[in-house]
Amino acid sequence: MKRSVMTRSNRSAVIPCRMLAQLVLATAFAVALQGCSTSEPFRDDAAGWQQRFRADFPNKDKTAAARDLTVIAARWPDRISQYSDVEIAYLFNGGGYTPAEPQVQFDLLRQLYAAHWTWRCGVQPSPFWLKFVELLVDRGDLKLARDVVRLIRGSRDVLILRVDKRYATIAAADPSFPTVEQAAIQNIDAARAAVQRCPRRMSETVRLLQAMLVAGHDDDVLEVAAECLDRLARNPHSYDDATLYLNSLLDERASAFVALGRWTEAEQAYGLAVRVNEYGRPNVSQRLNFADFLIRMGRVNDTESDLAAAKFAVNFQTDRFQGVSQYGALVFAQVKLQEALRLNDHAAEELTFAYIKKHRETSHSLYRYALLLTHRTDEYARALIADLRDPLRRADTLVGLQNYKDLPKPPGSIDLGPETKAAMQRPEVQQAIREVGSIQSFDVFDAYW
Repeated sequence: MKRSVMTRSNRSAVIPCRMLAQLVLATAFAVALQGCSTSEPFRDDAAGWQQRFRADFPNKDKTAAARDLTVIAARWPDRISQYSDVEIAYLFNGGGYTPAEPQVQFDLLRQLYAAHWTWRCGVQPSPFWLKFVELLVDRGDLKLARDVVRLIRGSRDVLILRVDKRYATIAAADPSFPTVEQAAIQNIDAARAAVQRCPRRMSETVRLLQAMLVAGHDDDVLEVAAECLDRLARNPHSYDDATLYLNSLLDERASAFVALGRWTEAEQAYGLAVRVNEYGRPNVSQRLNFADFLIRMGRVNDTESDLAAAKFAVNFQTDRFQGVSQYGALVFAQVKLQEALRLNDHAAEELTFAYIKKHRETSHSLYRYALLLTHRTDEYARALIADLRDPLRRADTLVGLQNYKDLPKPPGSIDLGPETKAAMQRPEVQQAIREVGSIQSFDVFDAYW
């Protein structure tokens, strides 16, 4: 369950009429939104709009909260720094609920861009600028899209701009635009600088570890993680956000051991990670990661023991789950599917595959993986073509098809190379790829995006 989990050009000069346009837009939003989501009156000032955002944010549909933040960004851009990276991300990805409507996302991104928004500690929110470019291209505003591209430096986002035909010409037009490999190194440098600027934020150290994993600097990951853990042991209050990010730091440390093929140490590291709470609740993400690691090691019985200790439940027959997100339930189903295949339990195989297929809209990549696991090559090819042709799924699909540096394979992993190669060589699949992008080779590791 890797997260898809990111310098700036000088745009300090703001044209007065542009500021006026922002205020007009914000006023229009204020009029349109009076009474839309809460019945209580609110003051038309920064505090009032912040109060409205806090009231709307818990809603399952994030559209109202995104509109609130759009007004705040337009009228009080200096207040944007008060909102966390996670809160803003939820407006676009939903955080398990419904993301804001596309037009509302566009309006918010336009105002965040005008406000010179960055993540805390000065890191550019590259994935959001990529989303903004996508929406600008859809609207035919290539001039502004080229300006926004200059802020995109996340290695995964750079890759998308290079392999997706919708954006390839925009990236090619900028001679300073980095290669994926250059971006990977730049991400490490930017993350190191953010750690120095914000030494009390473990989240920035986690971001640094993730950047190092992409570039293959696995020994550096272990060194930085060890320093971080030692500091925490000496002073439990040395980080402001350790309760939120310690589990992620331990997970990245385990990933480094996997990348180095140090299986025993990886198992010990995962075993430590699962004992740390996740956002104050029993750990689900790392336990699923640990189970996935164990099953790839061929340790079916140990996987059962690990999942038996989990504080969540998924019933594939009644389609109910608790203590886990829908995506987490799908990852759990994928682990149970691999178990069933190793145990030749055909009933369990059909049950778990049917569950993954039913919920494939939650993760098309997990669905395609399940198709390969169960030797449904024809269905895999059809699903792959459909994902390439869907504008919303195309970029992620192309990312998954590129050629990357190989990680060591756990001794019990299933080799899907022949299945994948057979599907990729089909003429209809090759044609679908040529229509929307290209397949290239990159000297980075994709498993850590």
